[in-house]
Amino acid sequence: MYKVKSMNEKVMPLLQHLEDLRKVLIKCIIAMFITSIAGWIFRNDLLKILASPVTDKGYKLVYLTPLEPFYTEIKLAAAAGFIIALPFILWQVWGFILPALKPTEIKYLRIIVVVSLLQFLLGITFAYFTVFKLGVSFFIDFGQGTAVPTLSMGQYLSFAVSFLIPFGLIFELPLVILFLAKIGIVSPDLLSKKRKYAILIIVIAAAFLTPGPDIMSQMLMATPVYLLYEFSILLARFFYHKEIDREKP
Repeated sequence: MYKVKSMNEKVMPLLQHLEDLRKVLIKCIIAMFITSIAGWIFRNDLLKILASPVTDKGYKLVYLTPLEPFYTEIKLAAAAGFIIALPFILWQVWGFILPALKPTEIKYLRIIVVVSLLQFLLGITFAYFTVFKLGVSFFIDFGQGTAVPTLSMGQYLSFAVSFLIPFGLIFELPLVILFLAKIGIVSPDLLSKKRKYAILIIVIAAAFLTPGPDIMSQMLMATPVYLLYEFSILLARFFYHKEIDREKP
């Protein structure tokens, strides 16, 4: 005889998922706390690296309130801790959604976790050694004739993080487009046809996001993003046709 599930039977799986999610969040917070301690230990070295575009010009960062150095170094340690803990966080998230995936999807997800982390770190590294350093150097040189730069360490760190993190996210573009192609929202042909609009958007975004108005820093940002777009089309074309071949009888 057909039996309707009781309310308790329906609620229990949801409660179990919420409990598992709570455990994942606690593990991620503990991991970030531990890695933030490591970031705190090396905070001076990290600050020297971030401040090198300023110190290379012969200037120093200043603080405007007694607590600013302390709060700035805490933020820096937390940001470093997040980046260091990112592999563990991704692994925990992967473990949480693992039971809902098919064996083939699990194989792809393992690759995606590793590739997304590498792309994120590559984006930050590329941005720091090219656009960020050139942009900061440009602005310091721009105002030298009329004023002496007095850069607050707290505001400078916020500027650096708000500029570098988006670059890391931009480098995830191939994975995002690949996912959209896999679920059928976009196709390789559509991406190719809309290429000129994509180039226009990339150039406009580069003009607004780069710290310097010079064409060099804008090109340094726009060029890799455009190359990532083209690479995304190739990836989408490969997996899109594989998906079609798999669905054929």
